[in-house]
Amino acid sequence: MKMTNWCTNSITITGDEETIKTILKRLGTITNPAREIIFETMVGRNPNESNLKRFGTMWDVSHENTKINFNDLMITMKFSTVSFPPCYFCQHLSNEYDVKVELIYSIPNINFTGKEIYYKNSVESFEFENNLLSLHV
Repeated sequence: MKMTNWCTNSITITGDEETIKTILKRLGTITNPAREIIFETMVGRNPNESNLKRFGTMWDVSHENTKINFNDLMITMKFSTVSFPPCYFCQHLSNEYDVKVELIYSIPNINFTGKEIYYKNSVESFEFENNLLSLHV
């Protein structure tokens, strides 16, 4: 029996106070935390794209399974995804709201951790595998 590779994710969104309020307001439209999903709520869904292409992972995550903290200039979200980190979601989020998005993810079953920073249509990637760091820009 094959085990699923769960990916733990921590996203930090930073921006100006007005933009953070806009993002929190969008998150506030979720009325059923067990059924409504974060990625689609935040960046929409394109019916011509699979979740893997739109968000970077096979399934969206529910609000109920997402830990969210915030202040005037920052939002942090922690959740797990199946197999892959939500890289494309982070890119869409950064581009749509003009915010900096930092994603730190870990796939413990394969001893892999990464960090990506999205800002102004660019991404900076750091990957840690077996305690070695490689940089991809």
